[in-house]
Amino acid sequence: SYKERLSLRDRLVQFGKLLEQAPVWRIVTALTVCTALSLVTNAAQNNANARWFHISPLQLGATNTFQFLVLSVGMHLYKTHLLNVSWRKTFAAGVVGMQVFNLIYLLTVYTDWAKNGWWVACTSVSVQLAYAFTFCISVLIVPEITIPGFEGLIYGALTSYTNGAQNITNAVNNLLLSVWPSNTDNDALDACALDNAGRTGAACATVQRHMTYLTFLTVAVSLSTLAFLPLLPAQKAEIRALSKLPPSRGAGRAMWALLVALLVVGPAFAVLPVLPQTACLRIAGGSGCGPSIDDAPGYAPALGHDTY
Repeated sequence: SYKERLSLRDRLVQFGKLLEQAPVWRIVTALTVCTALSLVTNAAQNNANARWFHISPLQLGATNTFQFLVLSVGMHLYKTHLLNVSWRKTFAAGVVGMQVFNLIYLLTVYTDWAKNGWWVACTSVSVQLAYAFTFCISVLIVPEITIPGFEGLIYGALTSYTNGAQNITNAVNNLLLSVWPSNTDNDALDACALDNAGRTGAACATVQRHMTYLTFLTVAVSLSTLAFLPLLPAQKAEIRALSKLPPSRGAGRAMWALLVALLVVGPAFAVLPVLPQTACLRIAGGSGCGPSIDDAPGYAPALGHDTY
């Protein structure tokens, strides 16, 4: 067959030509950027929860169960009710819904009753909303932008782009996490622990304020995804219309460069937290490679704070 006669070089050439097509490079750009931004969350939550109250293994397992349940339900609803609805609208709904759950976490920050493992287990499902829509859209789009015999290659490429974008998400999460030092300082977080009688004092108020700033900042970054949604075709009819536009060699080269960059950046970000020399970097989730975080402007450490 034609597919079997193509060499690897010929397949890559054909793939490059596909990337030059208007609907393809627009979809790749939209899914990459939207994935990288929409999945940004408050990375301080897990550690804060561990310092503030006890989460049992059963509750941790329930958290994973609820997340997979939301993903499965979201994909089922998409398959049964949303196949012909605008992809922009469904993705926007997923992103906005995700931010509702992210903002709900402020109840855990400010109230004692929400510092509860079951409450957290039931509300820690935000990322799955946006991910479910991203996954479904990428699957539905493949038959519309490929040629016979290249479906697997195109789907694999889209998966590589979106998986690489998630590495960018992790880097952004780490960078935002380090903006306010108290969000990464266990001693500071302990000021708001349930077993701390002084959790209504100034030290806890500082932690709560910084956690609020981080929450609103991550919500703003995630909502910035909406500015890039016009790049995503609304539905199959718009893809067919875009297919009539002339190919862009510059866009194709840019997509190749983006793919190579994502394939390089992903492993690099995975290695940074492992190496002692780079684990302290903020982009790797560290608190900075300086001598101490106490020098940060406006930061007042809690009693008993150890510098590192």
